[in-house]
Formats: sequence, C-alpha cells, structure tokens
Amino acid sequence: MLIIKNCIFLAFILLIIPIPAESLNSTEPNIVKSYLNEFDLQTGTWHNVYDDQYYCCSDYKRLGTGYQLNSIAYYVYGTKNTADILQLVLNINEMNESTLAHDELVNASKLLVKKSVGITLPDSFIKALYNDKNMFLTEKNYSITLKRETGPTSKYSLTFTIQGQTNSLPIEHQSEKDNIIDTLFRKYGESDLVKVADAASRNSAWNDIITAIENMPPDSPKKTKGNLLLTLAFLEQGKAARASQVLESFTSDDAFYVLLEGRLAFIQGKDRHALDKFDEALTRPSNFRNTQLVRNDALYYTAVTYDNRYNATLSPEARQQAMKAWDTLIKVYMSQPDHPRFKLANQKLASF
Repeated sequence: MLIIKNCIFLAFILLIIPIPAESLNSTEPNIVKSYLNEFDLQTGTWHNVYDDQYYCCSDYKRLGTGYQLNSIAYYVYGTKNTADILQLVLNINEMNESTLAHDELVNASKLLVKKSVGITLPDSFIKALYNDKNMFLTEKNYSITLKRETGPTSKYSLTFTIQGQTNSLPIEHQSEKDNIIDTLFRKYGESDLVKVADAASRNSAWNDIITAIENMPPDSPKKTKGNLLLTLAFLEQGKAARASQVLESFTSDDAFYVLLEGRLAFIQGKDRHALDKFDEALTRPSNFRNTQLVRNDALYYTAVTYDNRYNATLSPEARQQAMKAWDTLIKVYMSQPDHPRFKLANQKLASF
C-alpha cells in the first residue's frame, strides 16, 4: 500500500488501550471517502496510483489566521473496491494557534472513529492527540495509530490512522513504496527522485512528480527544488490549497519561486498581486529552472491574466493591456510558429 510520507519519525511512545474489537463498518470507497464531508474535508475521486493501489484525499483545510497557517487533510487508501486505510494529517506551522488546530483534529478523529468502527474515541487517546504523543492499538479487525512527525512542509505533523486488518499490505510495509520508487526510476532513467520529478515535469506527468517528491527524504539537499516542483504539480492540477501549503513552508528569491507565487495568486483571483509577481520573475535568475523558460512562462501568464481582466471588464484600458501582452508573447515565440502559445497569441490578437 502506498502511503505518502512527508515526515521522518520522532520518538515513539507505545500505549495499548482496551477497545472492543470490531471490524470497519464499511470499506466501500464512496462511503469511506465522504465520512468527513461535514468538516469540509471532501476528497477527490477514488483513483489508481499503482497496480491495484488506490487512494483519494481532500485539499488541505486551513486553520486559524496566522502567517503560516496550520492545516488538516483527510486521506483514504485501499484497492479498487476496498478502502481500508483512513488517515487524518494535521500540519502545525503556527504554534500560537495550535490549540485550535488540535481541536479540529480531535473532533474529526472522534467522528472518523465513530463512523469507521462504531466506537467512542477513548479519553486517553484524546489526551494523546492534545499532547502530541504517539500511540498505537491493535484489535482483531483493525488498528489505530497516532504519530508525531517532522518534515519539509511543517514544523511538525500529527498523523491519525485507522487501518482494517484485511488490507493487502500493512501501513508500515516499505517494499510497496520501494517498488513504486523503482518504477519511477526505470520509467525516467534516473536514480534521484528530484531528477525524476524534473523529467516528469517536462512530460506534464503531475502525479509522478507528487509521488516522487512526497517520497523524497526530508533531509535531501535538493529539498527546495523538490518543493518547487511539488508546488508546480499541485498548481497544474488546480489544487491551490495544497500548492499554497507547500509554497508557504519555505521562501526563496529564485525566479521560479516568484513565478509560482504569481500563478498561485492568479488561481486565487488576486490579479494585481499575480501581475506584480510575474513582473518580478522577469528580472530574477533561477537556479532551479531554465531562466528563459521561467521568463517565457511569466510573459504567458501575464497575457492570460490581462486577457481575463479584459473579458471581465471590457474596458479600453484592459483591452490595450491584453493586446500588448499577447503581442509580446508572439515576439517571444516568433521562431517557433508551431508552438501552442504562438498560435494562441495570434488567435487572441485576431479576436480583438
């Protein structure tokens, strides 16, 4: 079973709690994935990631009002017709608002346990959730674990997992993860996960990027580039919340980072901020991506932003800005008349 791990394991505290042995109430993916809808943790579609391994997840829900917000997400793993690993992940970035975040995790965990195995979460487990203590219990038909971990995208995280005992692979089984990584290495002819992600980005293989970077060692010297590529993948998939959560976990004055800030702002409807970031990206070098490609992207998204503004307002000023931006893009791709952006820019100009 593929379990995406963003964190490395800290000290382990083992506590056994007597809970009546019951099996999972349901393993039907469409039922299990909707358990936490009332917490605004709606998941995406149940989809295949490797052989008969399936999963889905929610966007990260932001908690609080701090500069680097805490966040929570819901993951479900299983096979095509069976969802038997349920997981809540709480990322803590803003310590001053950690109580609110822990309240959210406790309440979501209570509901998840009640719906999945029909029990009330014991007070001792709730105490562990508030105190960031690792816990583990195993019954005949299921297990529940809580782990405190640190990683590249948060100060620390808490992972709360409910796992049926009939699943194809235990949650800590590593060979499946190794098989997935080996498959990526063979697919792209690389032996480095960041190089795999870089190659995948050239093929628009966004899921491969996510798989590669989320399995990257948290102490990797290429962590910054990995997180930039992970942000790119989430943006291309329209997952603004997850892109924001990664991008806000680090800072950089690299042109690629600034470009991604602009793209995120564009998706969020912050046109002025997006345009400022695209302008800024044009003036900076990049150590993580070809600088000219970054600049080409900045000019392209500038044109798209102005075009959207014109379509929304139909003002003469917006029209001139959009026409100028598309004309600039034509000049950039003049030597590549078959490039989709060159063709699009010509079509746009002809439509004014």
